[in-house]
Amino acid sequence: VNVGFFWYLVPNALVAWAASGWGLAVSAWVPAAHGPFIVSLIVFVVCGLLGNPMNLAQFLSIPALEVGVSLISITRWSIPMSFLMQVDLTDPKYPEGSAEDTSLGYYEYALKTGTWEDKYGYWWTGIVALLIYGYLLRVITYLGLVFRNRDKQV
Repeated sequence: VNVGFFWYLVPNALVAWAASGWGLAVSAWVPAAHGPFIVSLIVFVVCGLLGNPMNLAQFLSIPALEVGVSLISITRWSIPMSFLMQVDLTDPKYPEGSAEDTSLGYYEYALKTGTWEDKYGYWWTGIVALLIYGYLLRVITYLGLVFRNRDKQV
C-alpha cells in the first residue's frame, strides 16, 4: 500500500518546528559556548527518552506522568502521527502470536494509551500540540532576547 509523502511530511515538519524552538530558546538564554551541548541534551531527553514507544506506555498510563510527558515530549505527539497513520492506512496482518504481531500490538497500545488525544484523534491533537509547543518556545526565545540582552538593545 502506497502512503503519500504528505502524511510523513507533516509530522516531520512539526518536529523540526518544535525542536528548532529549543535551539532558539536556549541560544537566547545561555552563553553561546554552551548552547549546542545543552540543546543536544534537551532534545535527547525530550525526544529520545521520553517519546520512545518502549517507555511511552508506562508514562502515559499514570496521569501525573502523562501530563509531564505530553507537555514536554516532541515525539510523544509525532510518533503516533506517523506510526498510527501507517497502521490505519495499511492495516498490517501478521500471524497470531508472531513476534511482529506482538510488537505491533504493544506499539499500538503504547501510542494509544493516555487521554489527551481521545477527543480529536492522534492526528489533529498532534498537530495542535506541536504547533503550540513550537510557538511557546518562540515566546520564551523572545523573552530571552528582551530581558537577557537589554544592554545590547538599541
